Amino acid sequence: MASKPVAMPLKLLDCCPVSDGGAAFVISRERTGEAGVRIRGCAQAHTHQHVTAAPGLSELGAEISIARAREAPGLAISDVRYAAIYDSFTITLAMLLEDLGLAGRGEAAARVRSGHYGRDGAMPLNTHGGLLSYGHCGVGGAMAHLVEAHLQMTGRAANRQVRDASIALLHGDGGVLSSHVSMFLERVR
Repeated sequence: MASKPVAMPLKLLDCCPVSDGGAAFVISRERTGEAGVRIRGCAQAHTHQHVTAAPGLSELGAEISIARAREAPGLAISDVRYAAIYDSFTITLAMLLEDLGLAGRGEAAARVRSGHYGRDGAMPLNTHGGLLSYGHCGVGGAMAHLVEAHLQMTGRAANRQVRDASIALLHGDGGVLSSHVSMFLERVR
């Protein structure tokens, strides 16, 4: 809260740093370790091009993409054990947590403060520190969420390892909160 204002109400430390970096992910039919990960459901939604054309700041494409992604596998948000959610700004993460059903409207901040999304909390979230800590290098930044989800699901996250990452929710957005992708992943042995 003591950092300098950028665009009220956002302060400097509410905004992820722009950085160099990248991430890679290899998809293979053959398992490369004891545990594998499969996609259970995936969907996208695009609601507008410019933020001035958004249907409303509480009606972004996240709600559409999550609903479509869970249709086929019959999964519910309550089935998710680990979440990897795009977090370029503190407000972006709070909005997405609520849009995706991981928090009720107006409840995201209180859940964060209570430890709900901590490594040992009820819904571990962005255990690599998220883009606010990790830095944002464009698409590579969002891929970092996918890499961390895979590490969690295969038990290779070292001191960040959560107790159960058997079902993960990966969500990213692009543009000006205009393009959303939700993906449910499941660990297989």
